Amino acid sequence: MMTEQQTQPALADIEGSPDTAAIEALDSQPIAVRRAVARLAVTGSHRVRFIHNMCTTDIKGLAPGGSARGMVVNDKGGMVALARFDSRSDAIWITATGPEIAAVEAQLTKYRVADDVQFAVTPRAELLVVGSRAADCATKALTEHATLEANGTHHVGDDGVFLAKLPLGETAAMVVDAPDADSLDRLAVAMSEAGAHMASAATWAALRVTLGWPALPVDLDAINIPLEASALHPYIDWDKGCYIGQEVIAMMHYRGRPNKHLVGCRFAGGIASDRALMSGDKTAGRLGTAVSLGDDQWIALAWLKRRYADGSRPIALVDGRTVEIAALPWSDALSKGAS
Repeated sequence: MMTEQQTQPALADIEGSPDTAAIEALDSQPIAVRRAVARLAVTGSHRVRFIHNMCTTDIKGLAPGGSARGMVVNDKGGMVALARFDSRSDAIWITATGPEIAAVEAQLTKYRVADDVQFAVTPRAELLVVGSRAADCATKALTEHATLEANGTHHVGDDGVFLAKLPLGETAAMVVDAPDADSLDRLAVAMSEAGAHMASAATWAALRVTLGWPALPVDLDAINIPLEASALHPYIDWDKGCYIGQEVIAMMHYRGRPNKHLVGCRFAGGIASDRALMSGDKTAGRLGTAVSLGDDQWIALAWLKRRYADGSRPIALVDGRTVEIAALPWSDALSKGAS
């Protein structure tokens, strides 16, 4: 588990600059991004009750064939995974990045005890389509594979491809799930022909910054509570009852005092290996996802301790460069020099 003093993986590996025009045109042209993911299939007679008690979303209330976003947290309320949960006739599927699924499986194994549940992990490939026209674009591209009902449930095609309507916070989004990279290649071509913009890593990173959408572990990890990122609030069901970590999250929610907050920030001159953010001689937080807009301008996600998150105190990188702080979602993030 990372501590606040440890640095996150360097994000200088996000090469190039984002296509800001594509992000600004999101309402008229969806953006699609490819992701390598893994699926944890949970089977057994106790699967629904067991997974319901292990995540922040209402699995018992998930209709057969339905999908929902949710989180798995540890017993201290810290992030383990941000995942998609799919209800199947014989299994609950949990889909996230490979490292997140490995962490989820370890946690489920720890708490399995006498429950009749079995776990199996398989690699998958995912196309995430974001924007107000995402559903139209996805259903047009994937007519031969699947259809989407009005309530967001999905139908699975014979080749194992399916789609689900799952917004990112308040932003419309579709998930296209495929069995392998080759299948996703064909789907990506169809999606592009249907009008989606296929995003580079830099474009997807910049879009996440504007939406305030974090990724694990670079933006949040086991020391972060989901309430510290406003984009994750919709994926906590307050009426479902107890689950691992629920007491910590509920206490923080009703007291209204998250210890940290995910914010947007802007700075010049590139990123350093030490990603700490400072206020005077005090450590205020750390940078997460960072992407260059060109002309020496960078935008990023970062978490800040509560007393620094409102931007009223000066924030700087460890080398003294000034960091401007913005609330999320960040409407003018792509306007160079704006705060």
